[in-house]
Amino acid sequence: SLCLNGNPITVNGLSKLLPVLQSNFCLTSLDLSHIRLGPEMGRICGDFLKSNCTLKRLYLSHVDLQPEGAQIFAEGLLSNSTLTLLFLTYN
Repeated sequence: SLCLNGNPITVNGLSKLLPVLQSNFCLTSLDLSHIRLGPEMGRICGDFLKSNCTLKRLYLSHVDLQPEGAQIFAEGLLSNSTLTLLFLTYN
């Protein structure tokens, strides 16, 4: 589990962190709630989900996805077969 809820990480920082987490085969839960990166959060997380094979729970509440980010995120979600719990409240 990794909880970054409310962390002041930037788009650049998250873009660098998530690819590193791809090689962590123990990570099953990731909380990125309250990190308001807007549509970029959708792109970053969508890319992450395309190649992640261990994550079961993803929390993205209050991240301000907006329609554009939600669309990109959904495309990544279609490629993922391990995620069983997704929180997207208040987006």
